[in-house]
Amino acid sequence: MSGPLARIEHRYLRDEAFSQLREAIVGGALEPGAPLVIDDAAGMLGLSSMPVREAVRRLVAEGLVEEIPGRRHRVAPLTRESALNVLTVSETLIVRAYELGVPNLTWEHVARMRRAFERAVESAEASDLTGAQESIHEFHGVVYEATGNPEFGRLIRAVVSRFDRVLRLWYGESIANVRMSYRADVLSALERGEREEALRIVRDAWVSFRRVVESREETPALGE
Repeated sequence: MSGPLARIEHRYLRDEAFSQLREAIVGGALEPGAPLVIDDAAGMLGLSSMPVREAVRRLVAEGLVEEIPGRRHRVAPLTRESALNVLTVSETLIVRAYELGVPNLTWEHVARMRRAFERAVESAEASDLTGAQESIHEFHGVVYEATGNPEFGRLIRAVVSRFDRVLRLWYGESIANVRMSYRADVLSALERGEREEALRIVRDAWVSFRRVVESREETPALGE
């Protein structure tokens, strides 16, 4: 059987199954609203159904998969409303983290952000959008750390999978062209010591992202 999932050769089982399924959903290989049949996914991954079932439970908890009547599952639909709900929570947390963290950034923090940004650029230019997103999270994570409040990181991780999917599927150019994205401007402002300017850029970026999502046309989920 062939499909959007590759057979797992190493015996990490549920963790590997979770990782592959998550990437397939976030990256759109498993489309919003698509049925997710555990036995079929297990066959594609070369696993028994049990570790895949455990991985699906984790995906349900993350909001990427829905349980539907008949003990069935589907990839969570992505609508304009659901995307805006995710953005509202993400923006509230991330912008506030920047407001609290940026004043505490040291030059070493900024240097770490530069290194994470360059890794993101390298991954994006190699068409590795997953790697680019991981480095982008490292970039922002430096600011979360600088807040001195670990709850920011914990709460943002709780929504990051859903946020990543919105970003990848509806605003993917922000990752593919990360070198020219607002993150480059934020970093340049921080390297110049212009912290208020960096905060302005972050706030404006969220306004732009929200407008992109608000302008999306609604499309029915698969099977509806």
